[in-house]
Amino acid sequence: MGRVKVFDETEVVEKALALFRRQGYEATSIRDLTAELGISSSSLYATFGDKHTLYLQTLAYHREQELEQVKEWLATGEPAMVTLQHFFDDLITTHASGNDGSGSFTLSAAVEL
Repeated sequence: MGRVKVFDETEVVEKALALFRRQGYEATSIRDLTAELGISSSSLYATFGDKHTLYLQTLAYHREQELEQVKEWLATGEPAMVTLQHFFDDLITTHASGNDGSGSFTLSAAVEL
C-alpha cells in the first residue's frame, strides 16, 4: 500500500508559484522545489509529475485566482467603467512592479516558455 500524503496540494502549488515567480522556471531546480515545498522529490514526482507539469499547474492555479478576482469585481454591481478601472489599475500595477517576483506570472510564463 502506498504512503499517505502528509501535505496539502494547494499549499504546495502556492509555494511553488511563489518560487517560480521569484526565480523563473529555468533557474528553479528540483532541489530548489523540494527545499521550498518541504516535500521529497519522490512525492513531487508522484503527485505532480515533473517540474514542467508542476509549473503548468502553478500557472493554471494562478489564472484561476486571476479569474476569481475578475468575477468578484463583476459581482459588485458597480458600473462597467468602474469595474474596468479596477481591472486596468490592477493590470498596470502588476506589470509595472519590479523584479521581486511580484510582476505578472502569466506574462513571465509566456516569455519563459
